[in-house]
Parts: sequence; C-alpha cells; structure tokens
Amino acid sequence: MKRASINLILAIIFFMGMAVPTPAAATSRVSIYVMGDFAHPLIESFFPVKNALADVEGWINSRGGVRGVPVEFVLQGGKKEAKPVNLVELFMGGGGDISSLFIGLEEETISYYNEVSRAGLPLVVNTDFISGSTQALKSRFDEDKIVCFTTDARIPTLYPAGYTFAIMPTYEDQFALFIDWLSKNEERPRLALLTMEGIPLTSAHITKETLAFCEQAGVKVVARETISLGITALDITPQLKRIKVRGANWIYLNLGGPFLQMGGASFKKAGLLGKVKLGLGSIGMDPQALLPLGKLAEGAAGVSPICSWDEVDNPGIKEISEVFEHEGRKPGERSLTYLSIFTMGMVGVELIGRVVDEVGWGGLNGEAILKELEKGKEVDSLGLTICQIPPGKRSLTYARIMEVQKGKIVPISDWQPCPDMRPTIN
Repeated sequence: MKRASINLILAIIFFMGMAVPTPAAATSRVSIYVMGDFAHPLIESFFPVKNALADVEGWINSRGGVRGVPVEFVLQGGKKEAKPVNLVELFMGGGGDISSLFIGLEEETISYYNEVSRAGLPLVVNTDFISGSTQALKSRFDEDKIVCFTTDARIPTLYPAGYTFAIMPTYEDQFALFIDWLSKNEERPRLALLTMEGIPLTSAHITKETLAFCEQAGVKVVARETISLGITALDITPQLKRIKVRGANWIYLNLGGPFLQMGGASFKKAGLLGKVKLGLGSIGMDPQALLPLGKLAEGAAGVSPICSWDEVDNPGIKEISEVFEHEGRKPGERSLTYLSIFTMGMVGVELIGRVVDEVGWGGLNGEAILKELEKGKEVDSLGLTICQIPPGKRSLTYARIMEVQKGKIVPISDWQPCPDMRPTIN
C-alpha cells in the first residue's frame, strides 16, 4: 500500500509561495507546488525564480529534506521557458497593459487559493509585491486557519493580527529605521519621497506615524513626487527637477526591480547625478537592479533584513554561493530574488520540521504553525537573516542599513529592531 504524500503548496505571484496539506499518514515526499504565471515575460525577465527553486530543492534534499522526507518543487504550468521582454516596449503597449497585469495576477492567485484551500492547508507563503492578493485574502486565511507568510509588508495587510505574517519588517518600520539612521549620519537631511502611481507598496511607508517620526528625528521632508504609470514613467526628469528646486539631498524610494532602473537616466538630465543620494526600502537593495545604475547607485543606502551577496564570510552566503557556482548559474542571477527564495526554502523547512517534532505529521495544521510562530523563537537561517517574529507582531523586526560602496552592497550598521510604526503603538 502506498504511503500518502504531503502536499506543501507554495503560492507565488513573482517568486514563491507555499502551502502544506495536512497528512493522514507517514509520507514518502513533500511535494511543493509553485503557483503563479512564471511564463509571463515581465516576471521571468526581472524576477527569475526557476533556477533558484531548483537549487534550493537540491540543497534541502542533500541535507535530508524535511526530517528525512525529500522535497520536490512543482511549477504550475510546467517548466516552460519565458521570452524576455523590453520594459520600454511593455509600457508602450507592446507587451500588454501594466495595470491589467497586476489585476490579472491578483485574480489568478485568489482563484488558485480557492482551489487548493479545500485540501485543508496549514501554511501558505505568498510573496506578492504589487498585486495585492494577500490583502484580498487576509480574512480567508483567518477563517480557514491557514498561516500565510507574505512579502506584502504593509501594516494594513497584517493587522488586525491574525494568520498573516510578513517575511520582512513592514515598509513603514523599514522607513523609520532609515530615518533614524539618516538623522544620525547626515548633518542637514532634506528628504524627497518618490512613489509610483497604482502600486500601493511604493507609498506604503508614507503614513501619519512615519511622517511624525521624520519630524521628531529632525529629518525634513521637502518634496513628494509621483511617477505615473505609462510611457511617462520612462522619463521622470520633471519630478526630479522639482525635487532639485526643493533642495533635497536624499530621495527615498520603496521601489525595486525594473522600476528602479527605468528612471536612472533621468537623474543626469535633471542635474542631480552626484548631488543627491538614494535611500531605499529592502526591495530596492537588489544588486540586479541597483548596481547597473553605476554612479547613481554609489553611496545609496537602504534597509535590508537579509545579508548581501558581498558578505562572503557569512555562513549562509558561503553555502548559497557554493550551490550557485556548482549549478553554473549566470552572474545576472545573483539577485535579491535568488537569496530570498533560498532563505525562504531553508526557513520554511526548518519551521515545518520544528512543528512536526512537537506534534507529529498528523498534527501539522495551521493552528500548530501559528502556535509555534507565536512563541517568538528564532528560526535558523545560517546567519542570512534574524528570522524571529516577536509575540504580538506579524512581521520580522530586525534589519541593517546597507550601502553601495565601490560596486558592492555592504552593511554599515549592526542588526537592530526597526521602530514600530503601527498606529495602535504610536
């Protein structure tokens, strides 16, 4: 008689997500189903995930899988290859409408959840940055008692506290940590805020609480500008010229990937190259998007809850770098996406294993995982991050300030908890 297998479903908008159906008996393998349309050219071109998933699968299994049970990643739609797309063409209409893409991603994720949630899932990890599917499903996670790990790190997505947890500090908390650092390291900080229309995460850090924090820290916000979706997003010179007139010496952006690269040339046109520095949220501290900016990237500083590829002495970076080289991956894949997927893989397996040790495979469900998380214990990540969620919170807390120095992303602060920007706290 065949042993039943546990299906650990990973749900991803861009890179990864996971969910584990409750097992009825001993298992022969843990099948990890990865959802999301990875064949879409925008996602595959700027957020490469397939090789990272394959590599973390091999690494996990070489170390015994989940308590001796091997892990298998299964991509929704198979492993078809995507054709890269030029972002300029996408905005001009050649690759489809950006807004429709965001809406479509949300609808696909919700539809998939409706399908798989019938299996009695204890855990879902949904890394969405722009679609908003986590917020749309939050009440469902609570009703179904399914823990959701997400990269939608907005306070309104995570609270009131329930079954949804962010795998990074909230964007609001990250911004406060940056402001705290800036106030202590810039003599007269004059800050501009640059956001993108139609993508809520890019403005999530701007709240009544964070603006009050800026004022208390002595950081003056001198300008707030918005980038419109569409062809005008390719040239943000007008916004930057207005920022220049206001005398800003720092510009904070909660942007990453292709959106960070789009406006690079505009800084030179606006006469700001070398005269203003970039401050970034964690999604902007991606070498794949940041370092190609060259002179503009030099001196950029941002918040990061995960180590950099350039921290070559870190045990986790050493481990991942060895796998990366062994598998013959291309230099362009040395991205935040790859590191995040690998870290999520190892942390997810460790957490599930810890719960299984306590309650057995038969007791693995959402309530058991929630109970383990609420203990506030750190989950081992080989030093890549401080994976610990304090009791009462619904996000990671620790991060560091990183800076671009001579083409490398290096830490310039110690690990520290981000200030808490929840409205109920302040």
